[in-house]
Amino acid sequence: YFSKSPIKSSKFFYNLFGFTLLFLSIANVMSLIPSGGRYILIARLFALILLILFYIQDNNATYKKWISYLSPILVLFIVFSIRKSFETITLETILMNPIASSFVDLPIPLISLFK
Repeated sequence: YFSKSPIKSSKFFYNLFGFTLLFLSIANVMSLIPSGGRYILIARLFALILLILFYIQDNNATYKKWISYLSPILVLFIVFSIRKSFETITLETILMNPIASSFVDLPIPLISLFK
């Protein structure tokens, strides 16, 4: 938002920016159909990588100030995301291979082991 020169100066970054915008628009359309919302997550990951690369290229004091404010929030988000994933990941997911897991059914989520 602050300047367009870092975007246009690097061809790799310019291509990644265009691909991310295209992928986000396609993911938004795909999210309207059933089971199409999974593309939004991948598109958001590309957008996050794009933002990180943008701020790494533009080494300024504002970025360092905001990173110091947002780092605890990011760590908290990561902790809660891991906790949320423990509700769907089972012990079978971690310990068994795909062939053995087709014969054994362990529907106990990992969060029950920690509670």
